[in-house]
Amino acid sequence: MDCIAIVVSIVLLLAIHSEIRRPCPQSRTHHTRALRIALGESPMNSAVLIVGQSTIAKAVPLESDGTTENINAVVTSASWSVSDPAILEQTVNSDLTATYKALAAGTASVSLSAVVTDADGTITTLSASATVSVSAPPARTASIGIEFSTPA
Repeated sequence: MDCIAIVVSIVLLLAIHSEIRRPCPQSRTHHTRALRIALGESPMNSAVLIVGQSTIAKAVPLESDGTTENINAVVTSASWSVSDPAILEQTVNSDLTATYKALAAGTASVSLSAVVTDADGTITTLSASATVSVSAPPARTASIGIEFSTPA
């Protein structure tokens, strides 16, 4: 029995020793390296509207791969602009998004310059752009004419 107790003690000591020597896992720091403009519910950076429709544009911080959203990053300021205010009316919202209303048919670019703060306090200024295409509303029937024929 004493031999078994010694063997078990040695095995336990080796197991504890190997746990102590194992390096601690390092937490991965996610840094924002890119920015995308999401228009409406779509993650795409383009939209198609009909005159009279609106969409909300939101800044989406991306990690270094340029596609993964950095959910720990916070947009702390945003400056929005539109290339043709005759096509899109811009309203900047208090939550740092922007609302664009289609006024006339055509294509306009939406631009954004934003300051993003990562979870570790890293501050980055980034820019992005998106395209909005606006089409005219479909033709509608305004009136109906009724014609009566005279019996012969």
